[in-house]
Amino acid sequence: LLILSSRGALGQSGGNGHLVNGILGELVKLPGIVPEAEPKSVTWYFTNRVGEKTVACDKLINNPVACYFGARDRFTLNTSDYSLEIQSVGKGDWGRYDLTVISTTGNVSNQVVELHVYERVSQPTIQVNSTNSTGLCNVTLSCSVERGSEVIYTWGTGGGEVVRDGNPSHPVTHRGRRLHLSLDLPTINTVYNCTVRNPVSEETESIDLATHCPMKGEKNTRIHLALILVPVFLFVAALMICYMKHRRADKGSLQDTYV
Repeated sequence: LLILSSRGALGQSGGNGHLVNGILGELVKLPGIVPEAEPKSVTWYFTNRVGEKTVACDKLINNPVACYFGARDRFTLNTSDYSLEIQSVGKGDWGRYDLTVISTTGNVSNQVVELHVYERVSQPTIQVNSTNSTGLCNVTLSCSVERGSEVIYTWGTGGGEVVRDGNPSHPVTHRGRRLHLSLDLPTINTVYNCTVRNPVSEETESIDLATHCPMKGEKNTRIHLALILVPVFLFVAALMICYMKHRRADKGSLQDTYV
């Protein structure tokens, strides 16, 4: 393995640097430099995350492209623009890539590329833990993914409102994975979304909490219906009593007249 003594600091790419986000297991292409004429030499250097710098691929004038050791089977140096392609990129490919192009007149051109590698996030799942108390439905939502690296969790309502971290009425814990709610059902906003993302992918899952706190909504509906129907029933009953008394009074008066 060709290990050079110099150590490059990740993130210190200068004004001509590029950041490329690669997807784990897929192809990634690092941009190159198109020289005016065929260069004397083209060299791609790789500095890993612990600072070890190696030669990944190079090409000397009148010679074929050569890639070394771990880069031999998966790395391709394109002679059209001197970009670097990496097949089936892995976590070990995360690091800094320096391209040096030297012309036949001795001019040197440099390019720095930072490669970060992430696994795509999978479709999230939401688990619900709900308990009913007087007038409230207390709910804890837990969002999780089977796959994905550097995952960021965001909660929102069905109306598109984002639940911000630090909201006392909707506290978010466990690095954004859990959302705690106290709902007075029936309520308008019962749909909540969990969005998971990283720099290369994003997925969203939704859940309707009305199905997890049905008794509170049904109980409130029955109470409201009873509050409406009971006064109506009492009013109708009072009218019927008055009507019956009035009929009896009229009947008694009629009998007295005939006697």
